[in-house]
Amino acid sequence: RPPPTTGEGGLLGADSFTSSAHFFDGTHVVVRGQLLDPIAGTWTDVPTLPNPEWSFGSFAGNGSQVLACYVGPAGSMNNCYLLDLGEPTHLEQPPTAVDQWVETSASPLAARTLALTAWLGDEFLVVGGWRCDDGAAELHPEGSVGCSNRQSMATDGAAYDPGTDKWRTIATPPIELVAGDSTAVIGQTLYAIPGTAEGFWAYDAATDAWRELPPPPGGTHGGAGATGLLANGDVLLALGEPDQSDAWYDPATGTWTELPAGTYPNDIYPNE
Repeated sequence: RPPPTTGEGGLLGADSFTSSAHFFDGTHVVVRGQLLDPIAGTWTDVPTLPNPEWSFGSFAGNGSQVLACYVGPAGSMNNCYLLDLGEPTHLEQPPTAVDQWVETSASPLAARTLALTAWLGDEFLVVGGWRCDDGAAELHPEGSVGCSNRQSMATDGAAYDPGTDKWRTIATPPIELVAGDSTAVIGQTLYAIPGTAEGFWAYDAATDAWRELPPPPGGTHGGAGATGLLANGDVLLALGEPDQSDAWYDPATGTWTELPAGTYPNDIYPNE
């Protein structure tokens, strides 16, 4: 069902420059600032973010809420906002109204762009990304935000509990992660293959610990031919290019099983 041709919504719309053109959290879909409730089959405008000139947003959803973290001009950097979407409604019921963005408590993280974000069952995870070495950002005339000096990879992270409006710092990740890296979530565990293809990793929110896991049979790949990760129930799929084998991973046993050739169309990637 296509969205309206013109929308005033702010989330990933024309008024905010981000690294991707859509948003999907497993329950809701946002395209061009329009929210789709797939059960009701209705589209709703998403409220405009408080600072639409901000750039390089990081987003994660849990089915009824979206966390948006932005880097903005000096003095207003790294603010995070929470949006209540409401639960999906049945066809005979009117659509649930979309609430307004509410600023969260202060994040313990330094300002950054393109952080990796995910929902881990009880908390939103914000980790990695790029940060300004001198802590200062500047707003360019075209509306994007950049570092006044050079930038470097951020190697820390935090978790946000929307129920208590509290943040906590997490164990330091042993790898560099940014938005767009291959990731998937099962329960309270984030699985990740960094863009540098330096191994296959997991972060367990319950134990606040990172661990390296055995790589898939086809190896780990980054860049344009990155190994794609996709959660499928209680198992994980690792999908590669045509010359790479596909496999599934069982977290309960910590083992990989290679899939027969041609099981999955290799010209489609789950992280696109």
